[in-house]
Amino acid sequence: MRQLVTLFYSRAARLGMCLCLLGCADEDVERLPDAGTAGDTADSDDGNDDADATTLPNAMGYGGHGLLPWPAAQYQVPGPQGLEVQVGEELIPAGFTAELLAGSGASRVVPMVTWLEGGIDPAGLPDAEDWGATLQDESLIQVVVLEEGKEARRWPVLAELDATADEPEQATLLLRAHRPFPADAQVVVGLRRGLRTYGCAVDASSPECEEHAASQALARVMAGEPIGAAEVAWVERGAEAFEEALPLMGGDVDGLVQAWSFRVRTHQEVVGPLIAMQRIAYEADTSNYQLADVVYEEDRALIYGEVEVPWFLGEDKRVVLDGSGEPQVVEHRSVEFLVTVPATVRETRPVVLFGHGFFSKIEEPTWGNLFGGLERWEMAAVTTRFYGFAEGDLAGTVNAIGGNTLEGLVGVVDQQRQSQANFTVVHNLIRERLADTLEVDFGDGAFRPLDGEHIPYMGISNGGTQGFVMMSTSPALTRGALIVPGGGWAHMLQRASQWSTLGALFSRRYTSQAELQLGVSMMQQIFDPVDSLNYAEHLLDDRLNGLAPSPDLLVVEALHDAQVANMVSRWVAGAAGVTQLVPGVAEVWGVPTVESGAQEGGEVRVGYEIYDLGVEAHPPGNVAAVENDVHDDVRLLDSYREQLGEFLETGRVVRACEGVCDPD
Repeated sequence: MRQLVTLFYSRAARLGMCLCLLGCADEDVERLPDAGTAGDTADSDDGNDDADATTLPNAMGYGGHGLLPWPAAQYQVPGPQGLEVQVGEELIPAGFTAELLAGSGASRVVPMVTWLEGGIDPAGLPDAEDWGATLQDESLIQVVVLEEGKEARRWPVLAELDATADEPEQATLLLRAHRPFPADAQVVVGLRRGLRTYGCAVDASSPECEEHAASQALARVMAGEPIGAAEVAWVERGAEAFEEALPLMGGDVDGLVQAWSFRVRTHQEVVGPLIAMQRIAYEADTSNYQLADVVYEEDRALIYGEVEVPWFLGEDKRVVLDGSGEPQVVEHRSVEFLVTVPATVRETRPVVLFGHGFFSKIEEPTWGNLFGGLERWEMAAVTTRFYGFAEGDLAGTVNAIGGNTLEGLVGVVDQQRQSQANFTVVHNLIRERLADTLEVDFGDGAFRPLDGEHIPYMGISNGGTQGFVMMSTSPALTRGALIVPGGGWAHMLQRASQWSTLGALFSRRYTSQAELQLGVSMMQQIFDPVDSLNYAEHLLDDRLNGLAPSPDLLVVEALHDAQVANMVSRWVAGAAGVTQLVPGVAEVWGVPTVESGAQEGGEVRVGYEIYDLGVEAHPPGNVAAVENDVHDDVRLLDSYREQLGEFLETGRVVRACEGVCDPD
């Protein structure tokens, strides 16, 4: 059994121990009402016109507390620097605080969560396999984006019922945007008449089968006749957006069962700090480093070292920002790295800057799978640690996920920002120092194995997901191979095979699946600063100042991956405009394509390849996939290794399969 499988099970065992240790905590956490037992708060009068609307249940929703996308317009109020989110603590699910949800708006990739009394017949939802279904007039789910100076336009979303609900009629409706919403835009969501109760899915002739009625609350808001503080807030903050979007949602208020609006977070708030951190890291002095003695093993040489980097984290492991939101260098700290040189390297060769997997180690390049590739390619690898997502950080991250609040998770996410900046420093260390000084001797005389002018980045799984962000923000990186990567953390996690363990830590604080889905939605706010979908437009087209204008990029997906859902890999590829090689084993909606034959001339330097290992598709929905090993096994394919080796060496994307990359 491979080392990777052994390591996975050892980690799972440790996770189980952590779960046992945490299992009795938080028994006194205050629980929110179960959305399945609450009435229609949209059509009820709160009875207090003087109440603060930000402390009241959502006027446009159901369920006794603010389901719906978070934050909705009702909870966005003017502040000194524009709109700010204000939410009464009594409305916030367990694990979250008002501070965690603060900001200028909702995530660009927020999972939208709502519920209709009586449930929803799934037959009325748009075809989940057709990613453009909600762009059509006949769709009963409409999402409209409003941007200043642009015409209102429909947005593609996946509409699915929560597959984890205890009872199907109590399932929340989950809406997932197939592309990130534009920053600082307004989003209006409409559920149209024609949607029926879940009883229709059981027996269309039963009394429980009926069409959902129009929202009286929405009608009052649009007529300018609100009842109570919550509806008044909607008139003040959301009615104008409704009016602009209404023509694309059928044009008739009476035709809507439910509708709401929210504003999206600003670009600077989410990505600005990391961009600034990367620029500081790029200018950092790399002269303060140390190398340990070379350790020779049978088939390789290992050299551990440390380099001083600018450190942006405070004692709480969170990025320190000044009053204007700019990151501050708190100190300079040494971080460890490892150089792995296979014995097949006999001269100066390109060196891979490698990003390790989820809860892995900097020694990953020494393991059989990856090391076999390095031997074949005759390349060394240098890697450093993703703090918070490294093996040694497992216990601390488990505590952050399973603690009384998710404050600690913010620190875990900010450690990823710090780590990404560290990779930039390590890259420059190779180029400026190690290439000219580090020597190895496999018996034929000493030589320098690292080519400081050819340092492609390669990341697998977590390293690939974070590689999307680094390739979009680091001035140092010009070529990147991103293997089985993803994005949209809140969408990715519940579909991953690891959710059965890690998800239990997060889920245990909730007493209903509806509240769990709201919590998952809110969690995206925390992951936003390191989510690849928030940086996708800078990967290839809208390049930031100081970055290579035309980077080389190879993205590899394993069909029916159980650890990183194909859905999220395709979201990032589509949002960034990564060109898919065709013909392919799967047609991906909304991505540019290039015929594989065009590679022969060497002009293809950006490519997206999907490998089919012949495993069955997972059941649809937001449920943890059953592990099928393709996440790992794709890297054992000879065609994969040949394609990747050529790309790392030359930057050319060349298909090595005979025809499409499938078992045949």
